[in-house]
Amino acid sequence: MKTMVKIVLCLALLPVLLLAACEDKPTAAMVKLKTESELRQIAEEECPPCSFVRMERKLNENIC
Repeated sequence: MKTMVKIVLCLALLPVLLLAACEDKPTAAMVKLKTESELRQIAEEECPPCSFVRMERKLNENIC
C-alpha cells in the first residue's frame, strides 16, 4: 500500500517539477558578449601558440 502511495505522489509531482524547470528564452540583456581585448587575453593565457587574427562582429555573436 505504501509503495502505491509513493508511485501516485511521484506521478502527481512529476509534471509540476517539469513545468517548474522551464524558463523563458534568454534575452539580449541576459547575455554579455566578450570584447576583443577580453578574447585576446583568453587566447594568450589558454593557448599561447595561437595568434589572434581577426574578429567578426554580428548581432548575436562575435567570431574570432
